[in-house]
Amino acid sequence: MNIFNIAGVNLKIMSKEACFFHELNYFTSSDAKDYDLKIKISKSQGVTLSEGEKILNERISWVRSNKKDILFQAFICKEESKKVLAVLEINDSWTEAEITYCEDKDYSIDATVNLLLEIFFRNYILQKDGIVIHAAAIDWKGKGIAFTAPSGGGKSTQAMLWKKYMGAKILNDDRPTIRRRDDKFSIYGTPWSGSSLEFINDSAPLSAIFIIQQSKVNVLEKLNKHQAVVQLTPRCFLPYFDSGLMDLALLQLEKVINEIPVYLLKCTPEKEAVELVYECVK
Repeated sequence: MNIFNIAGVNLKIMSKEACFFHELNYFTSSDAKDYDLKIKISKSQGVTLSEGEKILNERISWVRSNKKDILFQAFICKEESKKVLAVLEINDSWTEAEITYCEDKDYSIDATVNLLLEIFFRNYILQKDGIVIHAAAIDWKGKGIAFTAPSGGGKSTQAMLWKKYMGAKILNDDRPTIRRRDDKFSIYGTPWSGSSLEFINDSAPLSAIFIIQQSKVNVLEKLNKHQAVVQLTPRCFLPYFDSGLMDLALLQLEKVINEIPVYLLKCTPEKEAVELVYECVK
């Protein structure tokens, strides 16, 4: 039994197996008793799904479950045979979940279980004034700065430039959490950082969000709220499987945009882009 603190949320994991996700060790909670979420992870010879309404059928498929005390099931299947590799069952209060998996020589069970664990967290955090964003987040002298773009769009490059030239700390290179606590928005490192493994267990008050657009020149433009919504919505991890949660996610995003300035940064992968942002946030 282990308890981990991610973005101010204590997550208790119960499993007879070794920890699937070694990055979690950096988020071990100092409070070994209290927890907000509980998740059980167990192995089975075969994983079955309860009957229910299939509400999303993509890489991660979702079912609104008919099983007692279970609200949703999310499951991952092999593409070829449609064999179920793992299923996540979530209770109706979003406080407990169970991941059941079966081993398969063609798939990484660690990666499969970790993905379902992340999905549970990022949908739960919506209910706690938080949202997970596809961004590279840094802490520079106590200021949280987020660079966001599609994959390959240059967000990690800008974060690394700030680390190199300004001594900034990279909170998370791919999937940080923005959360409002104590009447202010902060940005948090999480253990989910894609292939880069650039993350720390820390946070900083969020000062600004920059939408990265690769360019041959460096230009900075402050976006109005409508422009910010258009640019930021595709960069958030949204719960398309449920309209109620989707409304909540959009409400969280609206709160962020109402309070945090959002800029379009057309930039080169050079120091000059750092200097332009520095003049904005200093």
